[in-house]
Amino acid sequence: MRPIDADALEKLIQSARMKMKPECYSSMTEYNTRDTMLLGLQQVIHFAPTITTKQVKYYDEDEKVWKIGSVIVDE
Repeated sequence: MRPIDADALEKLIQSARMKMKPECYSSMTEYNTRDTMLLGLQQVIHFAPTITTKQVKYYDEDEKVWKIGSVIVDE
């Protein structure tokens, strides 16, 4: 599992849209099919910025067992 940083992803998409010329928008809607849009979405998710995490081992006092979990690394 990769936790996606939605704020960074939104900025990345907005930046890409700002770089596009306005005349590209109409041609994109005419020629994009559902399959190419899904492929584009798959690429966006694959290359999305992620939140950095690390695994930690901790003792659960309630269950009296050692567990492994993930925590967000503070940047």
